[in-house]
Amino acid sequence: MKRHDATAIEATLAAIDAALAAPVEITILGGAAVALHTHDAGVATKDIDTWQLGSIAATRLAAAAAKSQIEIGPASIADLPYEFESRRQRILPSLIRLSVYLPEIHDLALSKMLRWSDGDERHLQVLHANSPLDASVLVERYMAEMQHAIGDHRRHRQHLILCIESLFGDLAKARAETALRG
Repeated sequence: MKRHDATAIEATLAAIDAALAAPVEITILGGAAVALHTHDAGVATKDIDTWQLGSIAATRLAAAAAKSQIEIGPASIADLPYEFESRRQRILPSLIRLSVYLPEIHDLALSKMLRWSDGDERHLQVLHANSPLDASVLVERYMAEMQHAIGDHRRHRQHLILCIESLFGDLAKARAETALRG
């Protein structure tokens, strides 16, 4: 399946904007969000996952994206910190009807951390290299805002520890383990 970089994603979003008859607001998740945050770092994705859309917005988006080269729509599974919407960042302000938001980088990292596949690890390494993350923010936000996440919470904690070890090393890993026990 073809993968699309940030330039292709932005072109697709501009085409969707032009095809919309009424306003739609989306928050982009996953690999497309990493690609848009890092722009020239070589991250590419097969689709554009969005956060939950209301039925009217989903219908408008689907109709406008019908001729799109990139599949776009709600992520099948996604969890984000409780307060992520208050920290979202708007991108592409020149679009007229399509308002596009990205999760703040720590919120995006936490959403990718829950699954923690090889691709998620690589994406977060690229994200961290382009926009340095803070290990303490990841741990604090996980503890305060991620307890609602669907799935095995022991596994989520293990993924958080693996994420911190991968991005920050052994010392940060030890600090995170202590904080999570505390």
